[in-house]
Amino acid sequence: MKRAMRTLSDAEVKDNFSAVLDDVAQGTEVAITRDGKEVARLIPSEAPRLSREEFLRNAAEIRARQPLNRSRAEDLVREDRDR
Repeated sequence: MKRAMRTLSDAEVKDNFSAVLDDVAQGTEVAITRDGKEVARLIPSEAPRLSREEFLRNAAEIRARQPLNRSRAEDLVREDRDR
């Protein structure tokens, strides 16, 4: 999906910064110019792919599929050290 693009001078961005950020948050890319030359771009941050709840649910499902390791920590350390 191609994003909308605006070109503004540095003075326009400075005078309307909050409104420019609102536009960027809605998906508009903003090219910032100084003396007619592009010097920077503001682009929207990528939205998280999963909500917090979806992430936690997925993590719980993954954790539930993992086998439990019933070894004691000191045995694991000793085994690793003796390799």
